[in-house]
Amino acid sequence: MDTKSYWEKIDQKMDKVRFLDRLHPLERLFEEKVKIGLDIGTYSIKMVQLKDTPKGPTLVKLGYKEIPKTLSESKASGTEQDSIASVLRELWQEQKIKGRRVRLAVSDSSIYSRDISIPRVTEEELVKAIKWQAEKYIPFSIDDAIVDFQTLRSDSKKGSDQMEIIVVAAKKETVNKYLTVLKEAKLIPTNLDVCPFAVVKSFLKNYPVNKEEMVAVIDIGAKVTSVIIAKRGSLQFVRNIELAGSNFTQVLAQGLNVEKIEAEKIKKRSSLYPLEMDEKKEGPNIFPIIEPLLVELAQEINRSFAYCETEQLTQRINKVILYGGGARLKGLDKFLKEKLRVPVEIGNPFKDIAIDRIEVDTPILDEVSSSLMAALGAAL
Repeated sequence: MDTKSYWEKIDQKMDKVRFLDRLHPLERLFEEKVKIGLDIGTYSIKMVQLKDTPKGPTLVKLGYKEIPKTLSESKASGTEQDSIASVLRELWQEQKIKGRRVRLAVSDSSIYSRDISIPRVTEEELVKAIKWQAEKYIPFSIDDAIVDFQTLRSDSKKGSDQMEIIVVAAKKETVNKYLTVLKEAKLIPTNLDVCPFAVVKSFLKNYPVNKEEMVAVIDIGAKVTSVIIAKRGSLQFVRNIELAGSNFTQVLAQGLNVEKIEAEKIKKRSSLYPLEMDEKKEGPNIFPIIEPLLVELAQEINRSFAYCETEQLTQRINKVILYGGGARLKGLDKFLKEKLRVPVEIGNPFKDIAIDRIEVDTPILDEVSSSLMAALGAAL
């Protein structure tokens, strides 16, 4: 599909959404109180449904469903998109979700983010300036990209005549892939957010940052690890590292001479530290096998910290919060604390959010909560 016809279809779709809004005012009123956040990852789909109450948002439903490996490792052709849409429909049926309007958090290796500095301009000039600057940095044509940005509040080395901005660019074909999946699942996207921004919204809801703190959120997904730094209640820095959960699984599969599916199971039940293994331990000692990758990950995170600290002219990172499926690796928090020399804890996305214990499956929530950060942020 060429660019022109692509955007014509998007415009038609958005016109239809607005038309439905006019036809169904009661549904609009309902949607203002109940919001659904959706995160379609490489290996799983995460869903969070929140209900607004006088005391704040309450978690009323959650969903977590794995995507079959044959689909997650494909290039998402039309057939695979239909199949992923089928997984979505199954999730909606299993959780008995009535709402069809979703707020989507997009995570993909083709999404590129970078913090840049530009001369201070008026609000009217800013959009044009961003597009011109982004063209110099993103690794694909600006004509094939959707570009968004967020202005930062920071103590930058740059003078007052400069603006600090995080630019995010996504390929139109990537966005089209997600929209096609949602269409096949009969879901209507009302908002689209990139995962780092969604994660920050969720993080700041649960972990308010005071003026003196500079906190790093490390979101370890299947394909990408995002280093997200916040200070004074706002986003300061984002960097994606292409070293994440699937890399650990691949190395384990090779080192143990097993299939990836078996390696994934071993990874989930094993500890990184031999000393932490008790008499009931399951599986082999995986630490020597994946230690080189863990060291590389820690080095990349440290490089991100050093860059941010230099550019933002501030003290060291005060603490690290781990999220994502990779955060569930037993002992990873202790390993990173040792290598980064900063307090590290596994984050709780629902630390400051009420939970409807009747509607929500608590055991599932406890098991997958660290993976729900982006979906929660999209719903907020």
